[in-house]
Amino acid sequence: ARKWPLYVAIAVVAVLVAVAAGLAITKLYFKKTPAQPAVVTSATPALPGQIENKSGSMVLIPAGMAHLGKNGNRPTRIPAFYIDQQEVSNDQFRSYCAETKNCASPPTAAGDLPVTSVTYNEAAGFCSWAGGRLPSANEWEKAARGADGLPYPWGSEFNPADANTVLNPEDHGLMPVSSFPTGASPYRVLNMLGNAAEWVRSEERRV
Repeated sequence: ARKWPLYVAIAVVAVLVAVAAGLAITKLYFKKTPAQPAVVTSATPALPGQIENKSGSMVLIPAGMAHLGKNGNRPTRIPAFYIDQQEVSNDQFRSYCAETKNCASPPTAAGDLPVTSVTYNEAAGFCSWAGGRLPSANEWEKAARGADGLPYPWGSEFNPADANTVLNPEDHGLMPVSSFPTGASPYRVLNMLGNAAEWVRSEERRV
C-alpha cells in the first residue's frame, strides 16, 4: 500500500555508511546508515540509542534475531546498526549539493519534504558524504517491523491514518519527513510504510 504517484526513495543506515540508488522511475528520497555494521559482544560497551550526523538523527537497531519474511518465518541474526529516523530531506540534500558541487540540479521543493528525483550516483555521493550507506534488505526490514516481524511498523492492526498511503482518509501528497509519528516502527523510525518506496542495498529490490 503506497501513495501514488510512486515516489522511489533511499534509506541510509548507520553502521556508519550510506549509498543510494535512484531509478529512472519518477522520484526518490532516502534514509541513511553508517558504514561497517557494529557488532556487539558482551565485552563491547553499550552503544548509544541515538547518534547525530549530517543526515540528522540516527537510531540504534540492536543486534539480535529478527523474524523476517512475509509471515515472520525466516529468523535471521542481524548485527547492530544505526538507521536514519527520517527520510533525507530536501534541505539536507541541498547542503550536500552546496558543499560538494556534485548535483546536476539541486532540489527546489520545500525543505522538509523527502528529496526526490535523485540519481544513483547522487544518492551514493550523499550517503558517502554523510558517513553512511544503504541498509541491506534485512536491516531495513528489521528497522521497519521490529524483531518480532510485525505486519505493520506500528503493530498488528492496519490503521490507515498512521501512514501516507492511498487508504489514508486524508488526501495527502508527498508529506514532510517528520510526518506520521503514530506510525513509527518499534525503533522509532518514521515512514517505513507509505509516503515513498525505499531502496535498499540490493539494487534489484525496492521496499
